Amino acid sequence: MQQPASIILGRYHLLRCIGRGGMGEVWLAEDTLLRRRVAMKLLLPVQASEQHYLQAFAHEARAAAALEHPHILALHDFGEYPMSADEMVVYLVMPYVSGGSLRDRMRRMEGPFPVDEGLHYLRQAAQAIDYVHSQHVLHRDIKPANMLL
Repeated sequence: MQQPASIILGRYHLLRCIGRGGMGEVWLAEDTLLRRRVAMKLLLPVQASEQHYLQAFAHEARAAAALEHPHILALHDFGEYPMSADEMVVYLVMPYVSGGSLRDRMRRMEGPFPVDEGLHYLRQAAQAIDYVHSQHVLHRDIKPANMLL
């Protein structure tokens, strides 16, 4: 999903790509309505005719938006945007967190990861996962790269 360095998707001005994965890209963006920086996850484009996929995406986004926990990133917005007459990109909008991920922290380490610090992050992750499961939601991609510090 190669995009120019700056593009507008609805009310969001994409500033720069800050991450890529198997499901799409994450961009630092400006919410032009609320005038704040956000992280915008753009999933891989789909055919506009794939209504089942688009409905399932909206259902999962609403379930994620209902989650309220101190160790879970809030979902500000979601939607779909036409890339062409027959292709859509769906997106999620979350707060922008500049501290990096647990994976970034682990890669910067020289030597073993401090036990106390590891237990601190593990406790937070376990509390968040327990809460999510109590809400009958399954994350499906729990890994250090998705744990923001």
